[in-house]
Amino acid sequence: MHLAFATLYDPRDPRRGSGTFYFMSRELERQGHRVDYVGPVDFSRLPLVSRLLRRTARLLGKRYRSFQDVFVARRIGEEVGRRLRGSEADVLLTNDYSIAGYARCRLPVALYTDTIFPRRYGGVKHPWLTGLFALNVLSCQHVNRRGLERSVFWGFPSDWAVEEALGYGIPGGSSRALCIEFGANLFAAPPAEVAAGRTFAKVVERGRLRLLFVGNRDWELKGGDVAVAAVEELRRQGLDVRLDLVGAQPSQPLAQSWIRVHGLIDKTKDPDRLDELYAANDLLLVPSKAEGFGVTFVEAAAYGLPSLSYDSGTGVNNAVRHGKSGLLLPLDSGADAFADRIRGFYDDPSLYDRMARDARAFYESVGNWPRAVKRLVEAIAARLPAES
Repeated sequence: MHLAFATLYDPRDPRRGSGTFYFMSRELERQGHRVDYVGPVDFSRLPLVSRLLRRTARLLGKRYRSFQDVFVARRIGEEVGRRLRGSEADVLLTNDYSIAGYARCRLPVALYTDTIFPRRYGGVKHPWLTGLFALNVLSCQHVNRRGLERSVFWGFPSDWAVEEALGYGIPGGSSRALCIEFGANLFAAPPAEVAAGRTFAKVVERGRLRLLFVGNRDWELKGGDVAVAAVEELRRQGLDVRLDLVGAQPSQPLAQSWIRVHGLIDKTKDPDRLDELYAANDLLLVPSKAEGFGVTFVEAAAYGLPSLSYDSGTGVNNAVRHGKSGLLLPLDSGADAFADRIRGFYDDPSLYDRMARDARAFYESVGNWPRAVKRLVEAIAARLPAES
């Protein structure tokens, strides 16, 4: 298949978007598909009306999402359309609603993304969505609706996002939508022996349990405080537990001797560092309150690392198979509950051993890009107009 792949940023940069669309497009090429890249798209110079709306939002103490402003979306669409003029691609693939809804081109559009702006904004608690200017909320919803209406295919990595998209009530939506989980964003998959060699007996023999936290810059959303408090509780119980923190950090430095703070890891400059941390640790602990998907969970699964997080009803419910590749706790659970679940592995080591095996099996059967890309291309092809 010949695809024009358009994003607001450079999709060939593995540092953007957790590397998701870099690894996806690399696999598209590996499977023999032709990919024409369109991006980045500069939308920093806002139209006058958008600048006025953003200024009004600030005066009212509200936030403003410029990239899903209707007037900005139109400008984005014009730029993408200009770049696609004369394109011989079979389809325009994008992860962006503005591009999907407003790109001026003859190509059918396929949308594959882990985001969806909620049709019902009231009660939204996600920190990236709260506090938006009311007119901006309507604009975001309009741009999302238009992107869905103009796309022949909607791909999402979570059942939650599929349900949100179907909630827009667009005719034929159920035949356009499909859940296709993202793959692990790894330059090279670890050998199966890494996961096969994991047993909790080795943890007990070592005398130390090693936990890994991997998050983006949002410490609170990813549950960093809960992770630290859970380890503190386990240590109060007399267990030697260590915690590696990657990415997000609290505003105040952590001085505990049992915490190692690694900061953000650039996969392009130090490609082996995160891989080494996945291999060296025993559990992934990311008590996230909301996830578009949660690529770090399938990355951990590749190494046979069971994951612990919240049963948030969002993307994590597809990235972690509860009771198999990890454990998902109720949203009202505190750090003590996470500590109790982790302590449970000492009482039932076979549970850990089974989860380590099941985590790797989940990665091999679901959480990998070869499988995701194959399903994506087949789904798009099935929905293209006959003349395409």
